[in-house]
Amino acid sequence: MFNLNYIFQFTRNRYLQFIIFFFAIHLISMDASAQVSKGTSGSTLSWQGSYYGITPCADCPGIAIRLTLMKGCRYQLLVHYLEAAVKEDTFTGNFIWKGNIIILNGIQGAWSKFKVGNNKVIVLTPEGKTINDDLAQLMVLYRIGDRRIENKRWKLITLHGKVIASAIDNPYLILHNNDGVAESKAGCNQLRHPYVVTANNRIYFNPGISTLMACPNLEIEEQLNQVLLQAHHYRLATSHLVFYNANQQSLATFSLCPAIQREWWIGKTFIQEHTNVEDPILGGASFLRLETKETSSIKFGDIVYNCSTICTNNKLIVVDKLTNKRYTFTVVHDTYLVDEQGLKWNCNN
Repeated sequence: MFNLNYIFQFTRNRYLQFIIFFFAIHLISMDASAQVSKGTSGSTLSWQGSYYGITPCADCPGIAIRLTLMKGCRYQLLVHYLEAAVKEDTFTGNFIWKGNIIILNGIQGAWSKFKVGNNKVIVLTPEGKTINDDLAQLMVLYRIGDRRIENKRWKLITLHGKVIASAIDNPYLILHNNDGVAESKAGCNQLRHPYVVTANNRIYFNPGISTLMACPNLEIEEQLNQVLLQAHHYRLATSHLVFYNANQQSLATFSLCPAIQREWWIGKTFIQEHTNVEDPILGGASFLRLETKETSSIKFGDIVYNCSTICTNNKLIVVDKLTNKRYTFTVVHDTYLVDEQGLKWNCNN
């Protein structure tokens, strides 16, 4: 016979287990919803990255602010008063979400609260309010980077509206986004300027360094250097890049150098001609090994350097990841390479 009391107890226990399970799921769902609500921007926007802008200043040309938001709700804030003798201030720590507003822990007053949007953050007042006067547009920091123009080789076409007679690969400009350095050349010297490019087509160049070779004509080189320091924003039209100053005047026009189409060199090793493979004192032959489209290694003496690779037109630009030293090779007849000193590098496989 069936034990009705047992069946009743069993049914009641299963029912209680179901009720407990149901409420547990409900509580978990409520907690998850609360977490999403607490960090709305973190869950719905691609907020990780660096943002940059120049905000107003009462007694200086402006305050440059760079805010980097990282995984784990960590931040780095750099604040620099332009043309001031003091160095930039650096703040690091964690931030918390309050709706679509982030609050930086460890900072009181100015620059402690930001409103997060698509490809931008807005500097808020210490009370967490937006500024609604004429300064509102100047309180926006835009996401750094523009893949449309970075890591490409741009040939200089005009300066201040004047056409520049040039060789196939010179003068040129390359914006290296891995280290934020603009490489340019308008003669025999190489110029390197720290730069920032943002999502609203703004571009900023800082004074840089140059090699000091005695070029026969320094005029274009000097003009290019000044143009970069005066650049305020840019426009991209098909394969042409134009820099403008703050008064909307055209400064320079660049044409995109076509990328190498047939990447026959991937997986190849090139040996520098006339180097002694047998002599251990010399470390053997210098070589360039191109592992992938973007990675390579180059050897001089006993040292092998890990590098990144940029391919434009008939050029391979190899950049040492540790020191950022650059080596430029010209591709000749899809057969061999020639370095900047005119030495030939033959394919070994």
